[in-house]
Amino acid sequence: MRFSSRSFVIVFLPLLLQPINAAENWQAARTEFGHPDLQGVWFYGSATPMERPPNLGAQLIYSEAEAIELNQ
Repeated sequence: MRFSSRSFVIVFLPLLLQPINAAENWQAARTEFGHPDLQGVWFYGSATPMERPPNLGAQLIYSEAEAIELNQ
């Protein structure tokens, strides 16, 4: 049984275009004031500091020993 390229386009093209159509119709949730709705679950468990520690100077990365010490 031979599967022609025309048959492929007819069968699979609508399936491939479906996510594109869904993305075009998507709208961000808004509050009653029209602002973006940012409610939800936020995770603040990051080990990344908001400001660079001044004692690092020009040091770009931590050594493995320094990283282990910071995690403890």
